[in-house]
Amino acid sequence: MQVIKLTFLAICTTLVSAGHLLTLRHRYNSGTDLLVNDLLRLDEAIKTITTAANGYTGGQEGYEAIRESFAEVNRTNRIAYRDAMTIMPQTIEESNQIISIVSDPIAPDITTAVDAVIAKKSLIEEAGFRQETADGLNLISYDHDTLSLVAVAPKLNPLTIPAAAVPVHYTGGWHFIDANDSPPETCNVNFSRDCEEDRGCVVSALANQTALLLDLDQTRTTRNEAFKFLLHFVGDLHQPLHTEALDRGGNQIQVKFDNRHYNLHSVWDTEIALKMHGLTHSPGTEGEKTLAKRWAQELYNKHESADFRVAQNISCDPMANTAAAQSCALQYAAETNQLICSYVLQPGLQWLESNDLGGEYYDGAKTIVEDRIAIAGMRLGMWINAVAYPLGSNVVPRLQDE
Repeated sequence: MQVIKLTFLAICTTLVSAGHLLTLRHRYNSGTDLLVNDLLRLDEAIKTITTAANGYTGGQEGYEAIRESFAEVNRTNRIAYRDAMTIMPQTIEESNQIISIVSDPIAPDITTAVDAVIAKKSLIEEAGFRQETADGLNLISYDHDTLSLVAVAPKLNPLTIPAAAVPVHYTGGWHFIDANDSPPETCNVNFSRDCEEDRGCVVSALANQTALLLDLDQTRTTRNEAFKFLLHFVGDLHQPLHTEALDRGGNQIQVKFDNRHYNLHSVWDTEIALKMHGLTHSPGTEGEKTLAKRWAQELYNKHESADFRVAQNISCDPMANTAAAQSCALQYAAETNQLICSYVLQPGLQWLESNDLGGEYYDGAKTIVEDRIAIAGMRLGMWINAVAYPLGSNVVPRLQDE
């Protein structure tokens, strides 16, 4: 499963021309109407960047309009990303039509916005906003979310899937479980309540992909992809906001982190971990690999004691059957979800939106992030060993297309 990383923002804005929007509105189901409105708002947000940049004459106060325009693009982008999961092409032809639109050149509004900001580069640097502006432009040119549609659709014919009704974007709901609880007062996960039957969730997806991996009647390609999904989903289960429904897992909670604007989900996904290593932005693919290897070794050295492993592992056998694997995953999700009440949302939305999270909040969060990653790594190792041991190491395919 080769991952194609395209910014969803760029994908969306290629659809904003009136012709494409009308085509989508009439061709697809009512869920697309929601996305169409999202895309229109997203395009308007992009245009505000151009307006703000064109009106900038220098100084710190004048920069606020540019800052707010980046924040609005971030907000509308996340909303559009999530709502895009409601589009359900009914045939491979419709799927290919969407892919062809996704492959179009980036809409002119993005180019115009970027050019407008770059034209004020000297004024922006003089005012001390070089890095913040670079981060904002990075939002436009690259987004860390990878559309499942883009990753799987070019080689996926829905008619060949055992459950033929599964849409092309079927992996969209597999990365989270939306706990409909009441944080910060009450946090809990209920599978029947929180895991949508049609779309699934990270709990059911981990169990199902584990079953595919164990099924030697499946093709090697299918099992190879199942293994990659397994690696990813165990990590998702240990990020607190992947186990919470409120404000779309924190994607709609706009916050500041070290005086830069993000949503709360991205702070927990990326920014806390980057700051722990003295970074303010991604070091790139190769840099991330190097950093990950070094950090993994540090975490292993710190947490390799048997006492830590026993204390932090939930007692369950994911390989007993698919139901047992799902039970293990649900226990992981429930444990992670408790952190929503005890820390992530504990200060309340007003406090989170009014304070810079790069200080006191970060100091407490970094310990949680480190522990979550260490525990996830141990559990992932346990899971892989449990898969490989009964049938021999050849049951786990070699990873390809890394």
